[in-house]
Amino acid sequence: WLGHSTFFMRLNGITMLTAPVFGNASLVVRRKAPFPLNPALFQNIDLVLISHDHRDHCDTASLQLLAKQNPNARYFCGLGMQALVKSATGSNQIQTAGWYQQFNTGNLPLQCYFVPARHWAKRDLFDTNKRLWGAFVLQTNTTTIYFSGDTGYGNHFADLSGIFPQIDYCIIGVGAYKPEWLMYS
Repeated sequence: WLGHSTFFMRLNGITMLTAPVFGNASLVVRRKAPFPLNPALFQNIDLVLISHDHRDHCDTASLQLLAKQNPNARYFCGLGMQALVKSATGSNQIQTAGWYQQFNTGNLPLQCYFVPARHWAKRDLFDTNKRLWGAFVLQTNTTTIYFSGDTGYGNHFADLSGIFPQIDYCIIGVGAYKPEWLMYS
């Protein structure tokens, strides 16, 4: 765990980074503690998982650095995110998915699904919910991981347990407590 919703993990030989934010997400959204590692260490990243378009999950400067250091990285995100991620990375390795859709992982020994979260999307003044937000389920032959992105409590957890009954690890970022109305069931 590297802060809020940024996680670094290796699963089945695949190196992944979620919600990469290495510095301050904006002039308003500032880190409470410095980033714990030198971002130059993030090389040979296979997958970058972006749950939604908020600046504390989809930071342009962090994505630019990752793209420079990892020209072969693939970016997985929700519908409507492709132009935003491409403008930051220049990559053609961007896949988008709707809820309950599976990403094409090619020859990687991993299945990756985009699943619902109780959240919202907004990056600028007039783009509320123009891009899809969500969470990820990662599966190998031996391990299933749920990465929540940002989410409040809702019936999507019960739905997910029916579809993915054997989740081994649940990764939930910290600090997603506003707006308060979002956290009510």
